[in-house]
Amino acid sequence: MPLVRLGFLNKRDNVQRARLTTVLQCDNVRHHNNTGREQPINTTGRTKYYASLDIWRGLAALWVVMIHASPAVSPFLSLGNKSMYNQPLYKFADWGRLGVVMFFVISGYCISASAVSSLKHKDVARRYFTARIRRIYPPYLASVVFAASLDLLWHVMAHRHGLHSMNHTLDLRRQPPLFYLATASLSQLLLRVPLLQDVYWTLNYEVAFYVIVGIVLWLVRAKTAASVLLILNCFTTISLMVLCVRQGRIPFPLDLWYQFGLGVALYSIISEPKMKYLTCSNVSVFAMTMVYAYIYQGGYRMGLPSSRVDACFAIAFTLLLLILHRHDSYLAKAPWSRGLRLLGMFSYSLYLTHHAVITIPAHTMALLGFSGSLYWVSFIVQISVSVVVGYAFYRLVEQPYLNRRANMTVVRVRVQENTSTPINSP
Repeated sequence: MPLVRLGFLNKRDNVQRARLTTVLQCDNVRHHNNTGREQPINTTGRTKYYASLDIWRGLAALWVVMIHASPAVSPFLSLGNKSMYNQPLYKFADWGRLGVVMFFVISGYCISASAVSSLKHKDVARRYFTARIRRIYPPYLASVVFAASLDLLWHVMAHRHGLHSMNHTLDLRRQPPLFYLATASLSQLLLRVPLLQDVYWTLNYEVAFYVIVGIVLWLVRAKTAASVLLILNCFTTISLMVLCVRQGRIPFPLDLWYQFGLGVALYSIISEPKMKYLTCSNVSVFAMTMVYAYIYQGGYRMGLPSSRVDACFAIAFTLLLLILHRHDSYLAKAPWSRGLRLLGMFSYSLYLTHHAVITIPAHTMALLGFSGSLYWVSFIVQISVSVVVGYAFYRLVEQPYLNRRANMTVVRVRVQENTSTPINSP
């Protein structure tokens, strides 16, 4: 229910509510990892606002959807023509895993801003962890229910009508209790249990990254942004050294931490450009990433670029964001970027839901004969359906939750104002 209906908010309060809604959606940082519409909000200190990040989130989300709609990943490969792999559109889609790299770099930037903005509070770690849990888990858990419902429905239909099995289904009735515990806590990779949806693996990394940053805030109890950023940069450099020595054989989540760490270095460069020791740590992050890319090639299979490609792309994307930061205002307001900014706004919802629904239009279009040279029609339909469902999920689940949190915060602020304002005696 909008607060204006409660009868105690005036016009000035509505303005305050609008401001708090914007701030609350990201707890001083609109962040997404693959996780929603968030960007750093310029509140206190040197927190840097990067408005055009939604453009890159939109591109990354679209690229990830494209790979799951590509003929290389489609479960209906036998219905098509393998010669279609040589077409530029499908070749580009097959590199969609790099969209995840984009998400990780952006996430590193945004979570750095969140960590820095939390330093103004006494209970730094608690506020930080609370904000991350509230932002990640409610939409995620809703997507789990959504995916599980589709999964069970498809099992029934496949049994009765002989439909093709979905490429991500699990028999939920036969899973052990550990599966449900790991799914609810986003610890499937840590506990080594199967994923309800393949895309959830990135959220496991995101949560692990957030935990590492939160532990740094809790243990170090640093009062300056530069101290936190320096520690995170040193951690990134050390993890890259281990990656180089062990040829990429390093346990979860440190094997991909460097991508997140490049986002931290990007934030450090933009927010603290004049601190020499922090600049040195930023240079060491980039240098060690290049050394890792040079030393370790890694494997490659369809849809999964090698470690060298991942590392080189992460560096290139980070440098691109650094160069384009000076044009941030133009990019964020350019009419041509409106569609991508809209995609970026609900990119978390799109990421959470697309894998659960994309097989349905793929199967339907295959039955209608859109395969081989006509697969491009199925390709477009799969992406379109995924975008529509993702936007509906955002409007029905993610956005109402964010607005509800904003409403509760406005009420809390009003109560604090009323109790803290001295009353003049007549």
